[in-house]
Amino acid sequence: MIKMGGKTKSGNKFVLLGISDMNIEKMREKKPIVLYGAEVDVPELELLVICWGENEDALAKELNDYIGPETRVRDHRQEKKN
Repeated sequence: MIKMGGKTKSGNKFVLLGISDMNIEKMREKKPIVLYGAEVDVPELELLVICWGENEDALAKELNDYIGPETRVRDHRQEKKN
């Protein structure tokens, strides 16, 4: 995996994760990728979690520990299609 962050040549802040097949396999084993912003000199980003699930129900179950009363959840299944 490659973790990178900072500013682009044009001054835009960014965080980049380059994930490998091995990372995908770990996510399938319910081992999410966790990135702390301080690791890549982007302290405004406290924590980034990337996970994998078979579907949204599986993801919701896996992410339950991260969801608090002030967590904003955007579930694309509930959005209306035009």
